[in-house]
Amino acid sequence: MLFSAVAASEGLPQEACQHTLPIFDGHQRYDLKLAFKRMDKVTAEKGYAGPVVVCSAGYEPIAGHRASTPLVKYLSEGREMEIALAPVADTRLLAPFRMSVVSMVANLVIEANRFEATSQPLGASTVDSSPNGDRWHLCKDASGRVFVLHQANIPSGGQTSRIELGDFLTRGYGPEQQALVQMIGTLIESTPGELLTGEGNPGLAVSGGSGV
Repeated sequence: MLFSAVAASEGLPQEACQHTLPIFDGHQRYDLKLAFKRMDKVTAEKGYAGPVVVCSAGYEPIAGHRASTPLVKYLSEGREMEIALAPVADTRLLAPFRMSVVSMVANLVIEANRFEATSQPLGASTVDSSPNGDRWHLCKDASGRVFVLHQANIPSGGQTSRIELGDFLTRGYGPEQQALVQMIGTLIESTPGELLTGEGNPGLAVSGGSGV
C-alpha cells in the first residue's frame, strides 16, 4: 500500500493522511478514514531512520458486518488506531512503517524492522551492495561511456553519485572493486589456460624460445 506525497511539498506532507481506504476482507466491506495526527521519528533495524507522518484511522462499517458484534461496536466508537507513513527513497511515495490498534484484549502493534527501497537504474547491472545498504551499479550513458553509479544508503541521505570507471578501480581493492572485477571476469568465456596458450586463436599463442 503506497501513498502519494504532494510534489511541491518539503518534508513529509500532512496531506498524505487525507485518504479513505475502501477495504473488503472477504467477509465484510468497510472504510478506514485517515486523518493527520502528528509527526514522529522511527528507526528500523535495517534501512530507514527518520521522520514519519502519523495518521489516525477511523473504522466505518459498510456491509457484511453485524452491528451487534462487540468488536464492530468497539471499533465503530472511534477507538485508537494509527498508521505511521515513512518516505520511500528517491520517490514521492510513502508506505506504512507501523500500525497500532488498541483492542479490548490487548494493544496490537505491527512495525517494520527492515524498511528500504531498492531501485536500479534502467539498463544497469548491480555490482555490489554493502551490509549498510550502499549499492554500486555498472551503467552506460547515451554516448556509450561506462561508469559506476553509487547509491548511498537511506540513513545517509540516499544520494546517487557518478564515478568514472578508472577512478572507481583505483580507489583500492575493497569488496565493491572485487565484485566489479569478478563481473568483468564473467564476460570472458575463455579459461586462463586457453588465454596463455592461445587455444582457439593462433594469433594469441605464446612463442617459445630462450629469450630475446
